[in-house]
Amino acid sequence: MAGLSAGADVQVGGVHSGTVRSIDLPHGPGEKVTVIMDLDKSTHEIIKQDSLASIETEGLLGNQYMAISFGSAGQADVKNGTRSGAFRL
Repeated sequence: MAGLSAGADVQVGGVHSGTVRSIDLPHGPGEKVTVIMDLDKSTHEIIKQDSLASIETEGLLGNQYMAISFGSAGQADVKNGTRSGAFRL
C-alpha cells in the first residue's frame, strides 16, 4: 500500500477531513485492497460517486495520506459503508 497505514491523514479537496481506520488486504488475486476511513460529517455532501481517492506523499520524504477529490454536483452522494472503487467510506 505504498506506505499507507492506519491512522494516516485523509484529505478531501486538500483539507484534513479524517483518518484511515484500517486497511484490509485482498483475500485472493484480482481483488482490491479496502481502505476504511473515518471522515468528518461535512464531507458527506461533497464526496460523490465519481470522487477519486489516491495515496499521496507529503513533501519528498513525508508521510503517506489518502487524498479524495470533490465529486460532480450531479452525482449521487456516497453513503456510510459504500464501496467506491478501491476505497470504502
